[in-house]
Amino acid sequence: GEGTYPIHYGRNGPAMQPEKLPSGWEVPAVRRMACGSRGRWGKLTRGAAWNDPLVQRRGSAVADRGNHYEAALEAWLQQRRIPYVAVDEARRAQWSGGSLKSLDFIVSPGRGRGLLVDVKGRRFPGAGGRYWKNWSFQDDVASLGQWERLFGPGFEAVLVFAYWVAGPRSPVPPQRLFAHRGRRYAFLGVRLSSYRAAMRRISPRWDTVEVPAAAFRRLACELEQLLLSGAGTPPEGAALPAASVPAEAAAGVSEF
Repeated sequence: GEGTYPIHYGRNGPAMQPEKLPSGWEVPAVRRMACGSRGRWGKLTRGAAWNDPLVQRRGSAVADRGNHYEAALEAWLQQRRIPYVAVDEARRAQWSGGSLKSLDFIVSPGRGRGLLVDVKGRRFPGAGGRYWKNWSFQDDVASLGQWERLFGPGFEAVLVFAYWVAGPRSPVPPQRLFAHRGRRYAFLGVRLSSYRAAMRRISPRWDTVEVPAAAFRRLACELEQLLLSGAGTPPEGAALPAASVPAEAAAGVSEF
């Protein structure tokens, strides 16, 4: 578990401290954004609650997603009042050059470039007790790159690895885990350009790629830090640790 944090359990497991939010809230200023695969526009304005059906807010139900990793990330975005558009993934998007795997979310942190997000759900640790699994299908990487070209310079493609922390160690300090429907998650983001430069093929048969764990820890950072940086590059000092660092007992883990 190099580069991980220990989670200290009590008799009832790690402490969970719910975070309360008001029943309604307003969103900050964001740009007008297009949702490519739905072919619709969602207009989000300063001080206005999100009424567009593509957009969710606190107090409304999270989109019906069978993928619990994506559902958890959507709940995390809602809790932090981060403007986003959830993309319909029912079918591949069609464009003049062929078809593309749909995005999962288009996120606007309110400053800097918007983020085109493809969510990759992974257990932590994965099969065989392996940490930092970050594999992806080559087609997913290529499609995300094409989305970035289609949207233009105002947007940046990002792979978000939603780690379901199911073991005794965490990729982030335990108090920063996000609890959702009985599971705990850590959300790590890495810009697509960095991932592509470091990835290597792991299965020609399945056409899958991954970044070596040591390189991944250098390139990825917590999603919240990436959003606050206003760009798709980790802010200085935000990279994941290169060695295991003891952490305090898990307390104050947000529940939503």
